[in-house]
Amino acid sequence: MKINQLKHFLLLSLLTVCSCSKEKIALQTEEINAFTSDDLRAIQFTDAQNGCIIGGKTWERGISLITRDGGKTWQRDSLQGWSLYGLGMDTEGAILTSGITSEVFKKKVKDAKFQTLKEKQWSWDRDIAARKPTDGYIRVGGQAWQDGYITRVFGDGSVQRDSFKQEIESVCFSDDSTVHAVGYGVILRSTNGGRTWKTNGTAGDFFQSVCFPSAKVGYTVGLSGTIAKTTDAGATWTILRNGNAYTVSDEPFRSIFFTDLLRGYIVGEGGLMWQTLDGGDSWKVVKDLPNADFFDVFVLGNTGWIVGAGGKLIRFLVN
Repeated sequence: MKINQLKHFLLLSLLTVCSCSKEKIALQTEEINAFTSDDLRAIQFTDAQNGCIIGGKTWERGISLITRDGGKTWQRDSLQGWSLYGLGMDTEGAILTSGITSEVFKKKVKDAKFQTLKEKQWSWDRDIAARKPTDGYIRVGGQAWQDGYITRVFGDGSVQRDSFKQEIESVCFSDDSTVHAVGYGVILRSTNGGRTWKTNGTAGDFFQSVCFPSAKVGYTVGLSGTIAKTTDAGATWTILRNGNAYTVSDEPFRSIFFTDLLRGYIVGEGGLMWQTLDGGDSWKVVKDLPNADFFDVFVLGNTGWIVGAGGKLIRFLVN
């Protein structure tokens, strides 16, 4: 065997060991019939009884599913002609959603109808976030890994749009004035409610999701399997797992959610789900899940939810 072939063999062997050595656990799960084959992109609950799922079919329709009985039944509502991708919630429990559209839809889960907030500029939104209702909301997006933007719609109706070379995929508030956005090789932070943005030096992955279980501690994950953590409100980030390293396997992460400073979950493509109980220092693979692409995970109390491609909806119990 030639030297280069031997190195390649040893590398593949090491990758196999690394990818197979992670401990596997089982969670109590139940697959729920969502009565749709459309992709389900995001899910949030405002309380134990009231929740919302959004999604659709890219160029055909955008849908929402509403539950008022803790997820036992879901009522479908078609909102527009193109798919919805982003789902956010303000501090008063109102949900906002947008996608391939020039409109934002807003309602409290208990309300019968969505309110339509029209904007002048067509966008391919990937996510939406809000804090205080009087402060408006933030939309982020882009296409084909580029043409990114962050649109800040203020409470008085004025609009500010910042453009970026990279597609922006996810956005969240960590307090009333600090906002975080991630995307293709970029992590951004605003400390003035989205009026100005500063780029963090961390790159190397197509970051898909960002969440903050507290004002200081946050996490982001990437499509190549990177996990990064901040403990200073996004000023600096530490790589917990480098998805591009030769010694780790590729893991197509799509969404991360922490219930507190220690317990967190990651979901992704091909039925991927990981759990940590120590703030991301170690992770365990959740086994026996359907081989489907999962797009979002959300936990409230002792109940968690996963949504994904083809109408996949899974409920799990927190152990």
